Amino acid sequence: SLISLDLMDKFGRKHALVASLSCISLGCVMLSMLTGTGRGAHKTMLFLVASVAGSGSGIGAGIAMCMGADLANVAQVKFKESSRGGSDDSDVKALFLGIFRTSQDLGQMFGPQLVGTLSKQVSLSFSGLLCGSIGILAALFSVCCVKETKDLAM
Repeated sequence: SLISLDLMDKFGRKHALVASLSCISLGCVMLSMLTGTGRGAHKTMLFLVASVAGSGSGIGAGIAMCMGADLANVAQVKFKESSRGGSDDSDVKALFLGIFRTSQDLGQMFGPQLVGTLSKQVSLSFSGLLCGSIGILAALFSVCCVKETKDLAM
């Protein structure tokens, strides 16, 4: 979305990633708290949960692809530096993005199945709390360990 691209270009990819993970995680934790509310309150809370998680999703729209493209540029430069003129670097970006995108797609493929299985075996509240906790850990990891890639874009 245009808003997420503007945020990423203005504040950096890392800040957009942390904001996105935080909102989605908050939505998951809020979802885990929905079980004991009354019918009218339940609909209102569900709308609020969807709004918070959807805002996070909107903020992070395209973040993985954008950071992947930035990192592909780094991979290509590193490849050029490591090969002493004997290798062709034209496929380095494509190979990097293929592996990066495959790992992202595996998460999108197996994540919902895992959450559905946990919801069926344990409860929806547990699944929401677990997803929120993992997301909060991912946001903290991003703050501490992920480097800004905005300046790497070519």
